[in-house]
Amino acid sequence: MGEELFPAYRQRVLAERDALRKALGDVRAAQDGALRHMLDANADTEFGRRHGFARCRGVDDFRAAVPIADYEALGPWMEAAAAGRPNVLSADPPVVFFKSSGSTGDSKRIPVTREFMRTCFFPPYYAAWANIVEHHPEAVRRPDATLNLKHDPAPAPAATRSGHPHLGASQVDFGRAFGERLSAEPGSRAPWSTLPSFVD
Repeated sequence: MGEELFPAYRQRVLAERDALRKALGDVRAAQDGALRHMLDANADTEFGRRHGFARCRGVDDFRAAVPIADYEALGPWMEAAAAGRPNVLSADPPVVFFKSSGSTGDSKRIPVTREFMRTCFFPPYYAAWANIVEHHPEAVRRPDATLNLKHDPAPAPAATRSGHPHLGASQVDFGRAFGERLSAEPGSRAPWSTLPSFVD
């Protein structure tokens, strides 16, 4: 993490943990609010218009309007977004496309927006470190205090037809892609975090 970033990092992870704890006080209201936000923000997308997001008043309406679908059914929407067509699945444009492992067939393209990262990914991502930061701050304060055993290089990432990166979630530099300077996992800035070139 580094001594200079630690105060901001500590504040962020504790705030995210506290916000999630507060949401647990009324889970239904938190879930309904999240759904309402997504429906309102994306009502005028191609997918939102096709499925009547503007008419959905709650989870029951959403379930009735949007049937459970596999990637094959969603594929045309995903491919249109990957080709660069705006306002297909979300009003917020994709920044990157996560690459699935391909365990059920070909690797999939999953569009990832800033709004998704801000509302759905980063809150639990940061909150997960809160207890360590609170009770064992020395584990994240120095860049070499944590041994991060993840090594997932992407020397030449693939791209969609529209030029957006298409790579695994663990290969995305969240700081560069989403402006989250605190998002590097503890241990990822240690001297040993970049393995020698001969290590495959």
